[in-house]
Order: sequence, then structure tokens, then C-alpha cells
Amino acid sequence: MTDLSPFKVAVLIGFGLMLFGGFIALTLFSGAGGGETVTINLWGTAPQSIVREAIKQSVPDDTTVRVEYIEKEADTFDTELLEALAAGEGPDLFFLPQDKILKHQGKLWTIPFESYEERRFQDTFASVTEVYLTSQGSIGLPIIVDPMVMYWNRTLFDQHRISAPPQTWDSFNNEPLRSFIDRDGQQIDQAMIAFGNFSNITNAKDILTTLVMQSGSPLVERQGLDTYRAVMGISQEGQVISSAVAAVNFYTQFADPNKVVYTWNNSLPDSKQMFLNGDLAVYVGFASERNDLMRENPNLDFGVAMLPQSSGRDQQLTGARLEALAIPSQSQKKGVALTAAALLTEGEGARIIAEWSGLPPARRDLLSETQSRSHMDVFHDSAFISRSWFDPEPESSTEVFREMIQSIQSGRLQPAEAIGRANRELQNLLDQ
Repeated sequence: MTDLSPFKVAVLIGFGLMLFGGFIALTLFSGAGGGETVTINLWGTAPQSIVREAIKQSVPDDTTVRVEYIEKEADTFDTELLEALAAGEGPDLFFLPQDKILKHQGKLWTIPFESYEERRFQDTFASVTEVYLTSQGSIGLPIIVDPMVMYWNRTLFDQHRISAPPQTWDSFNNEPLRSFIDRDGQQIDQAMIAFGNFSNITNAKDILTTLVMQSGSPLVERQGLDTYRAVMGISQEGQVISSAVAAVNFYTQFADPNKVVYTWNNSLPDSKQMFLNGDLAVYVGFASERNDLMRENPNLDFGVAMLPQSSGRDQQLTGARLEALAIPSQSQKKGVALTAAALLTEGEGARIIAEWSGLPPARRDLLSETQSRSHMDVFHDSAFISRSWFDPEPESSTEVFREMIQSIQSGRLQPAEAIGRANRELQNLLDQ
């Protein structure tokens, strides 16, 4: 039998007797009168063995809560979820990525602040997770942060006698980083960084949105409970702000043959593959990609560093993806599902899932712990400065950013015009 820690007792007492939607949650721990076991179905795409171990370590044996995890295929998860919810057969709890918040918000239960206080949320989880907060409560309890970082090829840096990866974006406009560029006209044999185009750059949308956020501009603002406004690079007066234009210009210059930093074009392989081939000095990706890079090329000697920042700005920032545990509004077991979610995110389950994934946990206390491996220090530090945004529809918004870059490259639109048009298209997606 698992011992009840003081934290688990507090969680169980705190949630076990609350009223949710007109029904009384069942007594949640032995010694309080007993009760029938309540089974919570949890859906996700993480390996069954890992999540079940997290459940085992987080949910005490002597409670009347039982969490049954069902592993789903990532490619069909959204379809299965929507079909199950439509049929009234969905889960009581599921893993919700931040870019699916708006897609699923009409089907989510907002956990009221009376049940999970706003201060508790903010004190427990990293700032980036506040995309899960509304004016009425939270739509999920965060568990994982996947920050954007910079991978750098140690071998190339050694060959060019460069001792450390760059800390600012301005460094890419100057020597010695420009020495990485090996080209003969349009033929590029070795690239400095994969910026400039869209189609053959992994994470192009995420890179662009991060650069815009680093410039000081949010992308989408929440106005009221269910209203969102696209504000990418737009001032309160409705004008495109110069810092956003500068961020987009910085990105596109690397694919301009007339620029000294010309280092990328559409004829090159996918940027991730080019990095794996050893022909790309710097690759911007997510923390979750590290294991893939090591597996796909065990001989590649690379390091990881925090994403470079804009010079002259005091606040550091990087983009991130997130996962949280969310409760469907149709669940008949909301109170018990909330108890299970709190135990998993605030108990040992969060640590287990983080260690399995190799990603930073969403909890502030775990992020502050000293890491034995240097790359995890980078990941944890990056999680602290991470920010995200309300993506109206991931696939459609990708096309918005693709068109923005292509319209600039083709000369059809000036950067300010392209940003303004992209912002209007994001608003159209938000209004759908």
C-alpha cells in the first residue's frame, strides 16, 4: 500500500468534498467513510508503461480513485477524441497540447478558481502555462514544457575556431559566424543557419512566431472569456510596428542572394536533415528533438544552447509547446477527474513523465532543481523564459505564415504589408 504524503492528503481533502455541476464528488480516501471506486479514463499518446508508472506513483492505493490510461495513436488522436465526445463516450481526462486549446475549448470544462485557485496555478506552474488560464478558471493543469532551443555543430565550430555558440541574433550578421557559409553562387555546400525560406525549414512557423514575440509583439490576445484578437506586429492604432518588421526582415535575409549572409535556399535538403548531415552549423528546434538527433546520427557531435536573443531587449524569451491535463465538459466525473489531474501534475507523476520524455516539467519547483546533465540545465532555463500563443488552427495558421514569407520573397508584398495581411488572416481563423 502506498503511504499518503502530507501533500496527497491535502489534495484529497481539498478536492474530495467539493460540489461540481450539482453533484457531490465521492469520498476520495479510505478512513473517510469508504465509498465505491470511481474509474477515470485518461487518454493520451505517451507510452502506456510510462503513464501507468506515473499514475502508480501519484495516486495512492488506498483511495477510491482509479485512473485507467488508454494510449492512442498520435496521428488519429484528435479524430478519435472528437468522435468519442460526440458520441458521449469520451475520456474523463486527456492530454491537451497548447496549440489545440482553441480547437477544443468549446468541449472543455473550465476548472473554476473556487476549485483550483489562480494564485495556486501561478505559484505552481511556469509562466508560459498561463495560456491555459481564462478569466473564470483554468482549462487544464500543465505537465510538460517543450522549449525552443539552439543546437550547434561542435565539429564545425571547432574547425572555424569559434569557442561558443552565439547569444544574440546580431552575431549572425557578423564574422566569425559568417565563415560557416560555403557557397559558390547559388550552390550552398555548408550553411550557417536555416532561416529565410519556409518549405524546407523544420519549425519555420515556430521560429517566426518566436522572433515576433522576441520583438515585443504578442500574436493573439484573449479578450473576454471566448474572444480572441490577432495582434501580430500590430500597434493599438492598427499600424504594423517596426520591431516586427525588423524581426521578419532578419529571418528572410538569409535566403536573399544579394545579402552577405545568404546561406539558405529552396534547393537545400530539409534543415533538420542538413544538420544531421553535418552541413548546417546551427539548427533551431525543440528540446524534444534532441533524442531524435542522437538516434538518427549517433556520430554527430552537437551541443545545445539557449535560443539567441534580440540585442537591446532586457526580457529573454523563447517559444515553447506545452501539454496539460484537461477535462471534457461532458464528463460526469469532473470532481474526481480534477483530483486525479492534481495528483498527477503536482505529485511524482510529473517528474516521471518529464524524465521519460527528457523534457522540462511544467512545475516551478521541479524546474529549479539542479540537473546532472548540461543539456537539461539549458532546457529548464529555457522553460522559465518560454512563451506560447493561442494558435487558432495549427495547419491553417502554418499556411498563413508560409504565404507571408513567400509573398515577401517573391516581391509581391513589402514586409509590413505581408505582416498586416497575415494578421488579418489569423483573425479570420479566430472568427471561424
